[in-house]
Amino acid sequence: EAMMNRMFLVRSHLVFAAYYGLAYVVFSWDFYIHEHFFFYFFIDWRTPFALFGYTALAVMGSLCFLFCRWITNRLKLVADGPEEDAEEREPALVHWTLVTRNPGPSGPGRSR
Repeated sequence: EAMMNRMFLVRSHLVFAAYYGLAYVVFSWDFYIHEHFFFYFFIDWRTPFALFGYTALAVMGSLCFLFCRWITNRLKLVADGPEEDAEEREPALVHWTLVTRNPGPSGPGRSR
C-alpha cells in the first residue's frame, strides 16, 4: 500500500505520531483510574522509571515514524531532498492508475 499510494510522509507529519502516543498514554491513565493497574511498569507514574518510560515512548515513536518515512521513500524510489519539495514530488514508479484514451470527439453534436 505504501508503495502504490501517492502520499508522502514528511517530517511535519511527525505530529500525528505524537498524537498517537499521547492518545495511548491518556488511555493508559484512564484504564488505571478504572482498573487500578498499568500494563507496563515504565508508564506507571508511581515508579521511578516513569520519567524514563515516557521519554522512551516519545523517542521510540519518533524513531519508528522516521524509519517508516525512510522505508516509504525508498519504496517509491524518491531521493532525499528538501522537505518542502517532498509533497510535490511524483513517485518514480509507474502510476498504478488506469489511463483511458479518448478515441476522438463523440457525443451529441459531434461527428466521428
